[in-house]
Amino acid sequence: MFPAKHGEALAHEIPDARLLSLDGAGHGIDPADRETIAAAIIDHTRAADPAGRVWEPLAP
Repeated sequence: MFPAKHGEALAHEIPDARLLSLDGAGHGIDPADRETIAAAIIDHTRAADPAGRVWEPLAP
């Protein structure tokens, strides 16, 4: 979605961020990568929640 250097710079600016690189990714989200991306977002937000709450994904 971003050139690698832009993603690296963005990840550097977000506290506790990790850059998730997806092989062969283009300008959109491949359906095969959705769970990987969602898990990364959940992990990041869970780590930021001092109460340790676990958020369940919404039903499609």
